[in-house]
Amino acid sequence: NLGIDNSRGEWLFFLDSDDELYPESIKRLMEIQSTADTDIAIARWAFATEKPLRGANGKTEVLIYEKAVETALYQHVILNSVEGGVYRRSLFCDLCFVEGLYYEDLQIFYRLFEKAGQIAYSPEYICFYRDHGSSFTNTFSKKRLDAITVTDEIVEYMAENHPSLLPAALDRQFSAHYNMLTLLWTHPDAPSVLSEDVYRRYEQKCLNLIKRRRLKELADPKVRLKNKLGAALAFLPDSLLKKTVRLLSRNK
Repeated sequence: NLGIDNSRGEWLFFLDSDDELYPESIKRLMEIQSTADTDIAIARWAFATEKPLRGANGKTEVLIYEKAVETALYQHVILNSVEGGVYRRSLFCDLCFVEGLYYEDLQIFYRLFEKAGQIAYSPEYICFYRDHGSSFTNTFSKKRLDAITVTDEIVEYMAENHPSLLPAALDRQFSAHYNMLTLLWTHPDAPSVLSEDVYRRYEQKCLNLIKRRRLKELADPKVRLKNKLGAALAFLPDSLLKKTVRLLSRNK
């Protein structure tokens, strides 16, 4: 937020400390934006421990708001974040990141897309995430539970403002609850970081939502395979599901 407030250029780009740009990434994004004449231009991310090959440039598409957000919430190609794109600074005139909130980019990306109306998207790789053991996604803290709060909020927002996007929002909520349940069950620090009451409360909240939605996850053709497998496993008894989740986590 401080950077946005003090920026003077027309365009903004965001990069986390464990991400890396390819040469001329910003230049390519601005070329994509110029081609489509949109307020947001984004491209793909690579996830690897070592820098992967960038790959050839792809054809730029212009996606309307509903298509872009649906693709992101179903977690198909477009990330639910602000990284990997350029944003016209005026989009932030009445929007800001919620201070103290983790998953703050998940909380704001769909609002930025909404203000832009449409986005330019290219399938070429612009950045890559350097996976390492001490990163936020590989460690546990109470703030990881913010993902549940944020996805609950997305469901409420779409139900009220964009009902056609509700199935995608519900799938993203399912994914967040499943991920948090997996963290609670597999991360060695989880029981000590949280009080027993908080641990049990979130464990039950996640379990309840997963069981309530497992059939709809399996029936939705747009849900990715990973979520469908999780929904299928959710028919196991709780004790067996817990053992299975822990076993799968060790085998990653």
